[in-house]
Formats: sequence, C-alpha cells, structure tokens
Amino acid sequence: MKNPMSPTLFSLVHALLLIIFSLFIHCASVQSDATLIEYICKKTPNYTLCVSFLYTYPESATADVKGLAVMMVRIVQAKAIMTLNKIKELLESSPELMLPLFYCAKKYNAILRADIPEAIEALDKGFYKFSKAGTDDAATEAKLCEQNFHGKSPLTYMNSVVHDTSAVASAIVQILL
Repeated sequence: MKNPMSPTLFSLVHALLLIIFSLFIHCASVQSDATLIEYICKKTPNYTLCVSFLYTYPESATADVKGLAVMMVRIVQAKAIMTLNKIKELLESSPELMLPLFYCAKKYNAILRADIPEAIEALDKGFYKFSKAGTDDAATEAKLCEQNFHGKSPLTYMNSVVHDTSAVASAIVQILL
C-alpha cells in the first residue's frame, strides 16, 4: 500500500512540527525566566518596583540572579543621576534651599562616585558582601538627603525611588551571599 502523503508534504509537516515544538520550548523558557524574576523580586522589600524595573530590561528574561543584581544596581545609578540633575536644577532656581541641596549633592555624588562603582565592581569580582554594602550605603545616602529637609523636600519622590531601588538591589545581592 502506497503512503498517501508525498515526500514534500511529509517534509513540510515535519518542519511545522519542529517549529511548533521549538516555540513551545522557547515559551517554556521565557516562562521559567519570568518565574525567576518574580521569585527573586518576592524576596525584596518592594516586589512591584522590582518586577516593573527589571522587566524594562530585555536581557532580564535570560539573566541569572547575579545579572538581575547588576541590572538593579544600574537602575539605582540611573535614578541617582536623575536626582543629582534635579538637585543641580533646583540649586539654580531655589536659592533658599541652597544648604540642604548642597548637602544632597554631596550625598548623591557619594552614591555615584563610591557606592555604585563599589557595588558593580564587587558584583563583577564575586565579592557580594561589598556589593551589598555599596547598595546599603546608597539607600542611606538618599534617606539622609530627604531627612535634611525636615519635611519640606522638593526631592521626596526621587529620594524614595533611589532609596527603594537601592534596598531592592541590596536584597537581590543578599540572595547571592
């Protein structure tokens, strides 16, 4: 009895099945990577912030815990740069806030020149304890900036974001210890 399927049709069906199987494997892989992000973020003090920031990085889908920690430290860095730029802008437009703004500029310079570079270098070298210290220090610096205004800060939101992303980064690094 002759096979009703021609060799060309058989090859086509075979290729389609391979594509469908590959897509299934890829989707399962993406799901497991998303599960890693969610699993890691559940171990941080701010799950929602963690997930929302990490998902903005396309490479987070394939990152391991160390990679996610690096990404979060880079997010802290970006938020600290934005805050320092805002401080500089406020220094030009709000002379009555000069003293607390100078204090904050010092704190954010410490974040950007010491804490973040320490955290990144330590992550690269596998010295996670020092990376955690850098992220903890960044959170403290943002908190001190906010406290220096005694309740009248034009930087409250930005300080909170830097503090919270630093705390999340620290929690992710803690997982590596």
